[in-house]
Amino acid sequence: MHLVYLIFCAVITLGICNATAQSSDLNKGYQNAQYYGEMRNGLLNGKGKAVFNDGSVYDGEWSKEQRHGLGKALLKDGSLYEGQWSYDKRHGKGVYIFPNGNKYEGDFFNNKIQGIGKMYFVNGDVYEGQFVEDKIEGKGSIVYANGETYTGSFKMGKKHGEGSYTFKNGRIYQGEFVQDSRTGHGELTFPTGDKYVGQFAAGKMTGQGVFYYNNGDVFKGEFLNGQMNGSGIYTYADGQIAEGTWSNGVKIGKSENTLQTASSK
Repeated sequence: MHLVYLIFCAVITLGICNATAQSSDLNKGYQNAQYYGEMRNGLLNGKGKAVFNDGSVYDGEWSKEQRHGLGKALLKDGSLYEGQWSYDKRHGKGVYIFPNGNKYEGDFFNNKIQGIGKMYFVNGDVYEGQFVEDKIEGKGSIVYANGETYTGSFKMGKKHGEGSYTFKNGRIYQGEFVQDSRTGHGELTFPTGDKYVGQFAAGKMTGQGVFYYNNGDVFKGEFLNGQMNGSGIYTYADGQIAEGTWSNGVKIGKSENTLQTASSK
């Protein structure tokens, strides 16, 4: 916002006056703003408050008719920013409250949320980490309202790349994410002590993998939608082996090179 065409008050005392201003940016609806504050050499400089005809209000420091320094802005959509400004742009440290009630605290760069910050969502989720151009992106961690947590990489606001997710039921997943989904290679540890290491797709054990049971049994083979599906080898803790084909977690057909089938255990 660049204010021009000032109509000065009749009396200026100690550089403080009331003024009416028009904006050179008509799209922002800043025509005929009322300004109350300090002026130097005929320009808005120092501390002052501007009330715009669209209902927006800025109260803070000015330099050469631009918001510069510390200030607070209440916008017509109900959002609120308080913090550092650099020549009419949010730049530096600040707090931004969105119209929906979400709240951000942290770095701003060239009028964008960018750098390190913390986002408080109205649903109770809290994210802390990196932001790029108003989006959650880079390294960070989020604590969900239900107690579950994620720490790792984000892209365009979604879990993407390497990360660790802890479920409220005690399960822990460490591995790859694609667009918020556990997809790729990963490791899922259960509170019982069981563990799966292998491929995931759409959040489920799918592809080649190894399942380690807490009693010492091990299954190595194919998985689909979270269950043993396809060929595989089941090795019991006592050394016995069942090799063959599984369907929805159940051994089908005769086993090869085995003294005991997996389904009979």
